[in-house]
Amino acid sequence: LANCSDPLAYSDAHVHLLDYPKEVLEGVLVRARLAGVRYLVNNATSTQQSEAIHELAQRFKSEAYPKVVKSFGVHPLYLESIKGREGWL
Repeated sequence: LANCSDPLAYSDAHVHLLDYPKEVLEGVLVRARLAGVRYLVNNATSTQQSEAIHELAQRFKSEAYPKVVKSFGVHPLYLESIKGREGWL
């Protein structure tokens, strides 16, 4: 994010793009880019979402969208799901 040359560019450091229905997601991203958003940090909340987060970032790589930055992790509500799976990341 440090190489962004536009001082008026916006970044959203915590989004959950997987929560949007697939049929509206592209429109959401286009509107964000038109509003000056350059980066979106898209957060996974479970191990099951990690692959989907990665695929979404690959799918929306065009300059028409903000850059989708992947953030993998597990929300505290889902910690039970990784018990005994050390090294899952």
